[in-house]
Amino acid sequence: MTSQEFIDAASPFQATIFDNIVEAFPRTFKSGNKGWWGGGKVWIPVGKKKLWAQLGINLTIIGSKEWEGESDEEEEEE
Repeated sequence: MTSQEFIDAASPFQATIFDNIVEAFPRTFKSGNKGWWGGGKVWIPVGKKKLWAQLGINLTIIGSKEWEGESDEEEEEE
């Protein structure tokens, strides 16, 4: 896959964590890898209580910073 193919085809997704729906969105990380990032504040049941927590999701495609098109994009920016 190329970086542009990922950008064109990747869709947001939803995950359910302890009955909380959290959205994650496609992005390019500072490392150059592609993947999804999302999160937010969620209620987490612990025993008979619910605790307010901060949730973060990083889903990184392994090796995506090496995809075709990455070095071309960097050269254009310089």
